[in-house]
Formats: sequence, C-alpha cells, structure tokens
Amino acid sequence: MVNIEELSYLDDKKSRTVKQRIVDYLSSYSNKVYDAHPYATLPWEVCQDGIAEGIGVTRPHATLRLNDLKEEGVVTEIMAYVKGSRRKRKVYYLNEVVKDGE
Repeated sequence: MVNIEELSYLDDKKSRTVKQRIVDYLSSYSNKVYDAHPYATLPWEVCQDGIAEGIGVTRPHATLRLNDLKEEGVVTEIMAYVKGSRRKRKVYYLNEVVKDGE
C-alpha cells in the first residue's frame, strides 16, 4: 500500500508537477469511476485524452506520468467504455488509499 505522506510530489504546492496535477484532477472523478465500473459508460474526462486536456499537457506526457503513478500504486488503470467513443479506452482512478488520505 502507498502512504500518501511518502509521496514527495504531493507536498510542494508552489510548483505543482504533472503528477500532482493528475492526482488533484482525478480526485474529483475517482469515486464516480470506482462506483460505476464495469458496467457504465464513464466520463471522457477520465481517459488519457481527457486527463491531458484537463491538466493542460499533451497526451503522451500525461500517459508517461500516469504510468509512473500506476507503478507507484497511486492510480489504477482499467479498460472501459467512455462517453463519445465506440471502443473501450484506458481510464484511470485513484486507489482507495489515496482517496481516503490514509
């Protein structure tokens, strides 16, 4: 399990890294994704393109940081249908340990 206090990039609020912006951005959507999966169509904002647009970076840059966060155990990646898309896409939500702040 990941302890949120051990994640150094979450501490510095003056210079927010892309990882911090992703965590902040996903915090408003994670409960919706976690509760709706696997049967619902999820909001576009939680797929790679939506996250990148939401935090103001390119999709490849967001994907690199999302993979880092996934390896650290901060986010979970699933394949799900996204509103406005006919195929499944990679969507992300924060793990329980991060959402609860434990």
